[in-house]
Amino acid sequence: MAERAPRSGSRKLLIIAYHFPPDAAVGGTRPAKFAKYLARDGWQPYILTVRERYFAETDWSRLDEVRDLPTIRTRCWPTLLQMAVISKRWLGVRSSGASRGLTFRLTRYANSLFELPDQQIGWLIPAVWTAYRLIRTNAIRTVLVSSPPRTTALIGVLLSYLVPIRLITDLRDPWLTPYLQPGGAFRSVGDIAARRSALGDVIERWLEKKIMERSSKVIVTTDRLADVLRRAYPAAAAGIAVITNGYDAEDMPVVDPPEPGRRFTLSYLGSLLLDRAPEPFFDAVAQLLRERRLSPSEIRINVIGHIGSTLNGRINGLIAGNGLEDCVHVADAVTYADSLREMLRSDALLLITPKQTCSVPAKAFEYLAARKAILCLAPESASADLIATTRAGLVAPPDDVEAIKTAVMTLVDAFRRGHPLSGCADASAYERKALSQQLADQLAQLG
Repeated sequence: MAERAPRSGSRKLLIIAYHFPPDAAVGGTRPAKFAKYLARDGWQPYILTVRERYFAETDWSRLDEVRDLPTIRTRCWPTLLQMAVISKRWLGVRSSGASRGLTFRLTRYANSLFELPDQQIGWLIPAVWTAYRLIRTNAIRTVLVSSPPRTTALIGVLLSYLVPIRLITDLRDPWLTPYLQPGGAFRSVGDIAARRSALGDVIERWLEKKIMERSSKVIVTTDRLADVLRRAYPAAAAGIAVITNGYDAEDMPVVDPPEPGRRFTLSYLGSLLLDRAPEPFFDAVAQLLRERRLSPSEIRINVIGHIGSTLNGRINGLIAGNGLEDCVHVADAVTYADSLREMLRSDALLLITPKQTCSVPAKAFEYLAARKAILCLAPESASADLIATTRAGLVAPPDDVEAIKTAVMTLVDAFRRGHPLSGCADASAYERKALSQQLADQLAQLG
């Protein structure tokens, strides 16, 4: 832990975030930027997170701007299911073919109950215990929890019963309510449905209700999610506020001007998780090539990130099946700084959104900052709202191949004429410094 003495007269804030630098996961960016700018504004943030060994991937450059903040890293306990798997392997137990169906059903219910609300539940007790001591030792009155994982929100709820705090729950993604349809069915998002049960859903509804009741403020990232929660929890409506995701102007690099005579470059950066489907886009480009409206020599499509597979198979197989090897280039994930450079070197940026309509992918705001035209494949959603409001590009339904073809040719034709479409003219409303000031204003309302 890197300690420094609190500044005289500073306000203290405990930020609890599972994802935090040097974690390379996008979820670590928002709490880190809040901590960075609140510290500059006279607050004294304390950070509670997990040890580095729990991160799937690290980017140590992200740690530089928050390295001097008091940061406490704890271990996670194994979940009951994790211990069962370890015991099974140690004992050499194997399932017979006849028992696999039963095993699957039992596993589904076990997942939904013993790893509820998520697989990070093993952090619950270590985090609550450590946070309790930090709050008592440092006389901290305000706690901000950053969710997901959902366990982090649950940590905040338990703390609110143990110590007198003002709890701020920052829901970077929805908990449960927006996923529920009128009939009560849970819409599949990635592999979530395979880990759910009716009893688990009942418990999660109750937990979400407790989050809304125990939080002094609930911060969400889109107006659509705020509206859904206000309707679902009218008693908590006054405490629900919107602070979008954003970009940090201090992170934006300077890149060389583009080379003359280059191909039109359209880039996608990120992952293809949560039902993001690139198949209609690749189908659209393949059709344009077959119709000779587009040549492989005049377009380059970069796909950069953790994108080895899609919902329908390996990405390279999808590209080959559409005959796109000459114009689609797949690369592994790069550092955050390099991803920003790739955005700035591109002529346009591709945004494929999840089916969940109340959220906006975090990278959309860096896309805005790059001031490149955005091709957004999204249904009527918060992402589509953002592109329309900022006039940052074109929106096409994610499964409408003809609409995608039209959008691609609109971008390419403008490039051919020497006047490529521009992106967002002014993205300053989404700058992290301004957004952190919005959070400071919300904290000030608590007194």
